[in-house]
Amino acid sequence: MSIREKIITLTVNPAIDLHIDAPSFAAGCDNPARVLSRDMGGKGINVSRALLAYGIDNLAAAVFGRENREAFTSSRDLCGMRLLFREVAGFIRENINIHSRDTETVIATEGPAVSAEVINSLGEDILARLLPGSYLVFSGRISEGSDRAAVMELLRSVREAGVRLVLDSKSITKEDISALRPYLIKPNLDEAEELLGRKIRGREDYAAALGALSSLGAECVLLTLGGEGGALLLDGETYIAEAPAVTVRSTVGAGDSTVAGFIAGDILGVPRERRLALAMAFGSAACMTAGTGAPDPCEIKELFSKIKPKKM
Repeated sequence: MSIREKIITLTVNPAIDLHIDAPSFAAGCDNPARVLSRDMGGKGINVSRALLAYGIDNLAAAVFGRENREAFTSSRDLCGMRLLFREVAGFIRENINIHSRDTETVIATEGPAVSAEVINSLGEDILARLLPGSYLVFSGRISEGSDRAAVMELLRSVREAGVRLVLDSKSITKEDISALRPYLIKPNLDEAEELLGRKIRGREDYAAALGALSSLGAECVLLTLGGEGGALLLDGETYIAEAPAVTVRSTVGAGDSTVAGFIAGDILGVPRERRLALAMAFGSAACMTAGTGAPDPCEIKELFSKIKPKKM
């Protein structure tokens, strides 16, 4: 009998994140730089790492390119992380994250194509491990050439099994949200505007935007607003919170940590009005961490005590 899991993250297009410090970076020029870190990551992998750092066990399901899979899975970055994976021909993609004086520039490469056969095989293992009320977090893009229909069918099967489906993917359309009816979606501001087909006009428009996003089919909506904070629709109530002032070392993976913080709040029974605070504490602590590292639990707890969401 398969082991039953409370939380599974699914990443069909993981990444190796190369972080480079280039203070005077300019396109079209020679740029002196130094390598800061080379981190194993990708959206769901980052969620799993953040949860694990906070003491919440989970299983990370992924598809890896065969050519560099061993280097990825044997890395100390994944120390203690439990993996369920399949291999395909090709290389796990590498992202170049250039940290300059005031900005971060990301050069994101394309991952290997994943067939329906591979997705279906991994999906069978995932479904065998999930019970009603468990969480499946689907994060990240579906790589070009992959069988998108097979991924959507897997997510539909998960939802029909009574699993709480969490979506954080640029590959998910508003039509997908309506069909899948997920427990939670977590768009950033640009993604939310694309889903709604309109601009979100500042703070006075956040509650309406959350309601419109929920009407697409999502039970809960967590809207991240970068340095301005975040907003949440949960159980029909809307909340907003300002981002705490922190020293930002890297924003890569901060949104994934925010997802992890919301799930942690659900799992641990954090009061509804404080769940946004915990999500933002995870994300802000991730920004304080170099590279694509997990947020520090002590920093999460300190930030959590300072963030005061308000009803909208």
